[in-house]
Amino acid sequence: MNGWWNLTPKNRHKNKNNEQLRSACSNGVFKMVEVFKTNVQRKGEAKMLLLKLVHLLPEHKINFDLDDCDKILRVQGKNVLPEKIIQLLNKENYQCKVLE
Repeated sequence: MNGWWNLTPKNRHKNKNNEQLRSACSNGVFKMVEVFKTNVQRKGEAKMLLLKLVHLLPEHKINFDLDDCDKILRVQGKNVLPEKIIQLLNKENYQCKVLE
């Protein structure tokens, strides 16, 4: 996985697009992918944050790409809440902002 720390093994495709993406799922409901720039450096940190994020957003696919220079966090789901994600990472003393 080269830097991806992911609790959703189905999501292994790297997409470098920095804009908000939409992809149709099988039932016709759109899922949003929000991409964040973070300062998470180590896989242990990413794993700890993933556990907290999965608790906050249990229906979402969430992963880090620590090989990317922006230490990318991707969140895919029906209703992504960027402010909640940023708040959680900030509370844990990490920087996090939506990548535009």
